[in-house]
Amino acid sequence: MIKSSLIFVLFFSLTCMANQEFKFSPCESKPNCQSSYEDKNSPRYFYPIEYVGPKENAKEKIIRIISELSGKIVEDQGDYIKSEFTSSLFKFVDEVEIYLGEPGIIHLKSKSRSGYWDFGVNKRRLGDITFRFHQSK
Repeated sequence: MIKSSLIFVLFFSLTCMANQEFKFSPCESKPNCQSSYEDKNSPRYFYPIEYVGPKENAKEKIIRIISELSGKIVEDQGDYIKSEFTSSLFKFVDEVEIYLGEPGIIHLKSKSRSGYWDFGVNKRRLGDITFRFHQSK
């Protein structure tokens, strides 16, 4: 009885998780974070990348761009990619998250792990990723 109840609970939990809409965790109230899941009126909002074609091609381009910008992929779970960028002078680590779960849309988030101000670094990084994505073949 306990074994069948445990199997049911596990199946139910996995089914509920699969049906949930994915979103990045919200940006904190600091200016060192940009995300396409923020409210469009927020200063922390950054527009998602729109594309046409197979998702696999879009993912390959994103991974290549992260590498070109000296980022390091630390997690790759299919539609979700997490990478790290380390500043050359002070060795601050920023995280960039990518989500390719919606057809034709790539959601982006870039945030500093520490500090308050980032002097626009995360916004520029997402702009650079977006520009390179649209310029590459």
